[in-house]
Amino acid sequence: MMLPLRWKIFRLLSYLHMALTTLIAALAVIGLSESRFNFRSFEDVAALILLILFPTTLLANSSVNILILERYYPDRVPGKRLRGFSIALFILALLSIVAAVTGAIAAFVALLSRESGSMGRDLIGYLVAAAIALIGLTGVYILWFQVSLRKAIRRNHEMALDSFLDDEESGNEIPLR
Repeated sequence: MMLPLRWKIFRLLSYLHMALTTLIAALAVIGLSESRFNFRSFEDVAALILLILFPTTLLANSSVNILILERYYPDRVPGKRLRGFSIALFILALLSIVAAVTGAIAAFVALLSRESGSMGRDLIGYLVAAAIALIGLTGVYILWFQVSLRKAIRRNHEMALDSFLDDEESGNEIPLR
């Protein structure tokens, strides 16, 4: 079956979101490895946990969305476990995206309010803040269409069941596939 354009865009943005999230996570890990974190204070440990949790949540959410789109669209309802896992990831991804957008805004404000340092460092800061903002913006789109995908699958499933039951009631033979 050919996917409608909106679901192709959704899939493409999910892959883009995964790539950007991986890139930012890798840059953060490199930055952490070069910093002087001693991981003895609560703030350092909390930052490390968030650094691991946020990208992992976004990657898992996009992966589950792609899985649901590929395996269950247009009218197969995912199992109860997958639906529950998807809802939990949705909530965590929503929190992660809010944090990403807030962090990007804070980074832009911090970069714009300070005096210019080295051009290279400022440029890298702007690029990282822009990438985080892009993760947030694509994340909002993905979350919106994640809900739409769930509704479309449920609606298509109900229409397929209704059609099946109508055909059965009318006495028409239904060919087996």
